[in-house]
Amino acid sequence: MLPTSSGIADTELTFANQTLNRGEQTASALEANLSSLESKLDEMLASFGVSEADLDALEEEEKKKKQQQQKGDQENDAKGPSASEGKKE
Repeated sequence: MLPTSSGIADTELTFANQTLNRGEQTASALEANLSSLESKLDEMLASFGVSEADLDALEEEEKKKKQQQQKGDQENDAKGPSASEGKKE
């Protein structure tokens, strides 16, 4: 006896559900591993005397540098190629 289209759809739905469940379990395991890693990194940084406030300040400083660099790049792009770039020696 051949499977009916309803039986095939049920089988595909069951397989999709099982795959989704495995994906959710994998995601949960990854989240747990990342949380553990984050805790270990926090402990290591604390042992070196680096606080979360220090990291936040460093991140803010890096953002400012990046913004300044992008602003400079945009200004250079607006000016066009410099005279020295067009010359060949």
